[in-house]
Amino acid sequence: MIENKEIFKELFNVLESNGIDIERETNYENGVWSLLNSPDVREGWYNGVEGFYFNKSDYGYFSHEQVKALFPMQIQDKTIELVEVSDSEVDDDRIWKSSISFIIK
Repeated sequence: MIENKEIFKELFNVLESNGIDIERETNYENGVWSLLNSPDVREGWYNGVEGFYFNKSDYGYFSHEQVKALFPMQIQDKTIELVEVSDSEVDDDRIWKSSISFIIK
C-alpha cells in the first residue's frame, strides 16, 4: 500500500486539469453529504501487482485516447503506469462505472 496518499491527489489533479472527471471522496457530517477535493481511491490487483483505480463520477465513459495520452507520468519520483481504461458495464441489476486502473512504481 502507498503510504503517501498525496500521490493520489496529485494524479487526481492532473486528470481533472485535463478534463477527465473522477469520482471524489465524500464526507457526511451533521446530516449533510459533501464532495471533497480528493479522489475516491479503490484498490485492485493487476497480474499479481498491487494497483489502484479511480471511477468516473457518473455512468458515462472516459475518452480512452485522452487518458492513455497522459500515461506513464512521473509524480513524486514515482512512475504511474496505466493498466486499463474500462467502460461502464451492466450485469442484471448492477452497473459498474467506467474506471482508470493504474500501478505505481
